[in-house]
Amino acid sequence: MSTLTHAEIRRRILALPGPLQEEAALYYHRLYPPVIRTPRLHRAQGLRVPETTLYDFVTQRHFLVDRQPFDWPKHQYLVPLYQDFVLDPPREGLALVLMKGAQIGASVWAMLGLLFTALKFPGTWSGYFLPDQNMTDIFSGARFKPLIDSNASTKALLGNDGDGENRKRLRNLGTSTILFGYLGGVTSTESAPLLSIFLDEVRRMDLAQMGLAEQRISHSAYPINVKLSTAGYPESDIHYYFLRSDQHFFHTRCQCPGDEGIVLSETWPECIGMRGAEIFYRCPRCDMRIVNPQDGRYRAHAPSKPVRGYHIPQTLSLAPLHTPAKLWERFTNPKEDRGEFYRSGLGRPYVDPESQLVTEADLKACVTPDVQWEKNGTHCAMGIDQRSAWNDVVILAPGRGQKLRLVHVERIESTDPFGNDMAARGTRGRLDELMHDYDVTCCVSDLNPNYTEAMKFSQRYVPRAFLVTYSSSERADMIAWRDRVRKKDQQPNEEEVKFKWIVTLQRYKMLDYALGLFRQRQIELPHPRGLTQTIRDDHGILRPVFMGEELFWPHMQRIVRQKHVMDEAQGTYRMEMVKVGADPHLAFSFTYAVAAASRLPGGRVVVL
Repeated sequence: MSTLTHAEIRRRILALPGPLQEEAALYYHRLYPPVIRTPRLHRAQGLRVPETTLYDFVTQRHFLVDRQPFDWPKHQYLVPLYQDFVLDPPREGLALVLMKGAQIGASVWAMLGLLFTALKFPGTWSGYFLPDQNMTDIFSGARFKPLIDSNASTKALLGNDGDGENRKRLRNLGTSTILFGYLGGVTSTESAPLLSIFLDEVRRMDLAQMGLAEQRISHSAYPINVKLSTAGYPESDIHYYFLRSDQHFFHTRCQCPGDEGIVLSETWPECIGMRGAEIFYRCPRCDMRIVNPQDGRYRAHAPSKPVRGYHIPQTLSLAPLHTPAKLWERFTNPKEDRGEFYRSGLGRPYVDPESQLVTEADLKACVTPDVQWEKNGTHCAMGIDQRSAWNDVVILAPGRGQKLRLVHVERIESTDPFGNDMAARGTRGRLDELMHDYDVTCCVSDLNPNYTEAMKFSQRYVPRAFLVTYSSSERADMIAWRDRVRKKDQQPNEEEVKFKWIVTLQRYKMLDYALGLFRQRQIELPHPRGLTQTIRDDHGILRPVFMGEELFWPHMQRIVRQKHVMDEAQGTYRMEMVKVGADPHLAFSFTYAVAAASRLPGGRVVVL
């Protein structure tokens, strides 16, 4: 025993399971000077526990949260989050994802984590980002600053309001700097490298802008990346990141065999019990009445994934407005938005079936046994959704009666997807082959992001290839062909007037009409596994892909209607289309092809 070095003893202790490290450290401390510091050992010696976790930080310092003492007994479900917020430089950084219900204490956790980071790493920059400027100013001025002021030691590090060192958007805390930004103003994310980044209310953020913000920690010595938000749509916003985490769900204790417990939010509304006027939680399997939903523990549902992720619904909260009775009242209230209850109450991503334009049932109903994928055609319509390194193509042909028939779907992966370089050399690119093989009468393509490339392609096929622009005006026609507009109606200063072959779509109306054809059974589909192509899948792996089942069908289901409230007091709103999950490029290719089909011989589709 006496031949062991302190380094070897420390290595052995740290190799033990977490619960045994405390006992081992105490045992070795009887024989040697301290070789490892643990909270229990420090408290036994009357020493301050080293602040390596956020839990250590907040339990050893006095803070008022929103001007009130933090109520730990009612927030036991948050303790693991505070313990997992570890700032220990031998580690390689910290990544946490929190998908939650509203008002469960998550933003307080993030605020304290931001403060802990600034103090733990003097002289560094940290960024806290919210969706818009008003939220940012309120958060910094009405929540974060009072939190700092509530503790004498941190208040002394903060300058006076308005003196240039302490503003709502930029707070200097000792030698560290905290930047409060909003992703509507992404230039604020490009001014300085950051050690850490906190993204709050991810549900309302644009993924591309989030990517720009995250680049600010690409050279951080200890990168800290924290994302938190109420739930949104499946496979979108915060759920997209949560699926890439180890997915900790809270299992409340019950009497089911195996001590698995019950995830209340996942069994809603079956987890609600009633006896007379009393409403309470229960396990729908063992029928045990649950008095304290916080009696249990978190379990990782995807333990092999490296990022730590937590799901925290309001069913875990003991707040007066989150009782089983109150949640049930909201759930059964006909005026309550059912989708919003699932998202901000249960913390679950949700799409209202009535909001989804195309369902899997609609697609199955449109599959026609005698319709096949085709390698060529006559008088077809083509739609192109473009990106920097590929074009997604959908080709439709006239079907029975007024129906349209899907004949081909393709992704052209190339540095020159429009084939302009090949055309300049006198040869055909893949798009040129498709225009020829399917005898495309009308093609409608994205104008952006590759404006010049799309324009060159369209110019090769005048008057058959049109470029898309959008109108957001509710009074605009659903579809307007520039070549059919009278000259007196054109504005000379409009850039697109310089090129005649433009089609302007009212985005909401056109998506609603085109995707609505599935629900009306006006589309004839071939077997979803009848066409394969070797392309890179969503994970970047090059492999054969069923173009119908794995791309076309999922993309059709990723557009939903959403009511956007403009003035709650006056009850004004507008309807908008929202993408759910990964960008549904083929849904737009299909919509463009439907627009193009309105110009097929005989007027196969009547566009209203």
